[in-house]
Amino acid sequence: MQANLAQSLAYITGDEGPELNVSPGEPGGASKWGVSLTVLSEHLGKPCAVADVAALTQDDANAIYSARFAAPILFGDLPPGVDYRMLDCAVTLGVTGAVEALQMCLAMWPTTGVMDTPTMAEARAATPAVLVLQLDAAWLTWKRGLTPTGWKENGHGWNNRVLKVRTRLPAMMGTTA
Repeated sequence: MQANLAQSLAYITGDEGPELNVSPGEPGGASKWGVSLTVLSEHLGKPCAVADVAALTQDDANAIYSARFAAPILFGDLPPGVDYRMLDCAVTLGVTGAVEALQMCLAMWPTTGVMDTPTMAEARAATPAVLVLQLDAAWLTWKRGLTPTGWKENGHGWNNRVLKVRTRLPAMMGTTA
């Protein structure tokens, strides 16, 4: 649902934060608003420096997320709530990873990592609240398997992110419960 895009972007950039993250374990290099040096360089089609990441505004991040993550997952065609959860997954797992997780949740085999017509049809036929819970579980499972130390260092934060997403979903889905 395209109407959810602005709110979804606000949630995601808010969760990622405006601080410049230059920790050595950050995938893709330094990041701000969740946009890594690698993603910024790919998006702009030229090598970038940490100073370019530091200069990113929230509007810049929103534009990058819209083009690089929302468009390929067909955000505007997904059911309300599923759209937000999928965008959050795409930002943190990459588009291919997010779509593979969705396809696994929909019991589609083999997974392709491509948001194609059959995948969209299955996503639209699913019960949105159930699909979101399945995506939460798939996302946490994926994160848990990233590195042996990753879960120990970041598991608490990843669990908290899922809980934040869940508290926002009723409003995103247009429900009260």
